[in-house]
Amino acid sequence: MNQETNTQSKGIGCLLLFALPFAGAGTFVAYLLLSSLWFHFAMQKWEEVPVRILSTSLQVQRGDSNTYKVSAHYAYRFAGREYTGRRVGVHGGSDNLGDWQSKVYRELRAYRDSGQDFPGYVNPNAPQESILYRERRWEMLGLYAVFALVFGGVGYGMIALGVAGRKRQRLVDELEIRYPMQPWLHRADWAQGEVRSSMRPALIFGMAFAVFWNLISLPILFLLPGEVLDKGNRLALLGLMFPLIGIGLLVMAVRHLIRQRKFGNSRLQLDTMPGVVGGPLAGTLHVGSGIWPEKGFHLTLEGVARRVVRRGGKRRTEEQLLHQESLRVPIEQLHAGATGTTVPVRFTIPFEVPPTGGENSDKRVLWRVTAEAEVPGVDYSARFEVPVFRTKDSSPDYEPPASWTADRADGQDLLERGGLSVCREEDALVIKLAAARNIGAALGLTVFLGIWCGAIVLMIRLGAPWLFPIVFGLFALLMVIGVLDLWCGATRIEVRPGSLNRRGGLFALGRLRSWRAEEIVRFQPVTGMQAGRKLFYRLKLVLRDGRRRTLATRLESRSQAQALARRIEEILRS
Repeated sequence: MNQETNTQSKGIGCLLLFALPFAGAGTFVAYLLLSSLWFHFAMQKWEEVPVRILSTSLQVQRGDSNTYKVSAHYAYRFAGREYTGRRVGVHGGSDNLGDWQSKVYRELRAYRDSGQDFPGYVNPNAPQESILYRERRWEMLGLYAVFALVFGGVGYGMIALGVAGRKRQRLVDELEIRYPMQPWLHRADWAQGEVRSSMRPALIFGMAFAVFWNLISLPILFLLPGEVLDKGNRLALLGLMFPLIGIGLLVMAVRHLIRQRKFGNSRLQLDTMPGVVGGPLAGTLHVGSGIWPEKGFHLTLEGVARRVVRRGGKRRTEEQLLHQESLRVPIEQLHAGATGTTVPVRFTIPFEVPPTGGENSDKRVLWRVTAEAEVPGVDYSARFEVPVFRTKDSSPDYEPPASWTADRADGQDLLERGGLSVCREEDALVIKLAAARNIGAALGLTVFLGIWCGAIVLMIRLGAPWLFPIVFGLFALLMVIGVLDLWCGATRIEVRPGSLNRRGGLFALGRLRSWRAEEIVRFQPVTGMQAGRKLFYRLKLVLRDGRRRTLATRLESRSQAQALARRIEEILRS
């Protein structure tokens, strides 16, 4: 058992221990709910008796939110004997839900002052048990139900996850012993040669989280009327954000549910086990229903470095794209399978990328295939985590079979995307990368820069020490350079037999750089900037003296960078 396995086992044990208080609290509140309902129904058989109110009071506990508790002391006669009682309602304790406590207090005080008898209820089988109000309070029952579901759901949900995690870990331990040198067989689904879509677990989590959020937000709807209408606290209306967010989460969860029911369960059957670093990843996607999108399927392979960052007692997961490649599978390549549509999956994995795995569960590399298709109504979407490892077949010189690329976009099509254009001008092949060709990234950085500059202005106005505006201002200057590059940065490349010229900068007016064909060893695509879930690539020149120079930036994909390199080499080496 390796270090990662030990860490996961400890994590599961901690999860179980952490779940116990939540499960206990949920169980206790559920007991209060059920006992209140049982008492209410049992009291419907109690006999009505005249009650004399001896005293009553309203206790107020002041704080961020005032709570109230009405108490009373009363006397009654049953079967020829005198009794006294103190129970007012089905639910004991203080609360601030509605005006029940104050309303009851006013009514009891009026009966006490007038001397009139109040209608109470007594248990004929135990006359010492009595009550003044046997009606159920729906707001209290609702609050009990919410807390029971929230705490009990979290607690018992974590216990279920912990138990399931222990079972999975035992299976992993067995597979590690059985296949010590084949880590791609350490997962049960991978060992069977197929991967189930991760969208179903995401659906379950999304539904559970939406219900959890709405249950937590529900008490706000009971408290707001009293805060806004009775106390005039209009700031309390900000609390409506939580139910509104809950509605949004519920809508998203329902969309995922509709997608699940519409398309069924998808699975990716792997022909290459595993996917090979410096080799192929091939398989067949089996959709759970028959769909035939006009634009075909859009498939994406991503290599992701995921790490868990812990700061100040908080836990956050960060992801960095290490590789991203997309392809379109046209409708002509789709087939009808036993359960629905089948889609061929064919990717080439670069030799220099890291394989699946990592030091521990907090820092690891994973690979996933995402499949999307536009259809009427809710679009199709599925994601699969796939095994990618180095094997004896890994090679830096791997070339995919010709049949894989026969029906894909040709080089010219790739070179006409994302603000890139290629044309002939006199004796040269001219490649232009236009300004503002990545609008989404440019807008995002511009908005962030605006917020950043606003924070600097606020610091100055509030009289913050000058060190802070200066430091923040230096970072703002760096962002200004980035914004200018995204909006105005352009590149013009001229390729002639034996020579290569490049001019970059704002609107391609920067310094001219030139290289002779014999100076260039090769062209190398490398990962560049990441904007959201999109990874851009750069094309570099590797020179004979070992230096590397950037030729093109913000290319849409590795395939585009490779197509650009092939086109340049055709002219340069001719």
